[in-house]
Amino acid sequence: MSNPYELRFKVLEMARELEMHQYEQLMNSYWSLYSQFENMLVQIDGKIGTEFDSAYEKLYDLSCQLKEAIPPMPTPDQINQKASELYEFVERKPQRL
Repeated sequence: MSNPYELRFKVLEMARELEMHQYEQLMNSYWSLYSQFENMLVQIDGKIGTEFDSAYEKLYDLSCQLKEAIPPMPTPDQINQKASELYEFVERKPQRL
């Protein structure tokens, strides 16, 4: 049987893993968007005229999306909040039917 400190540590580990998993999913979508941006840069390389103007507008919109899409790393407060949610879930007694 684990002592209370070990249990708390395990819950904090679970909370950190949950927060980091969410962060990794957000980072994957960010890098996907960044990859699209790089592909557009390659496509407009050397183009002039109306094709360039259209591609430039798309790149500008994509760069704005990139700035907004950078996910923040989970903070200790967020991890502690997630741990509190897990504690609350574990402490709730199941209701009998």
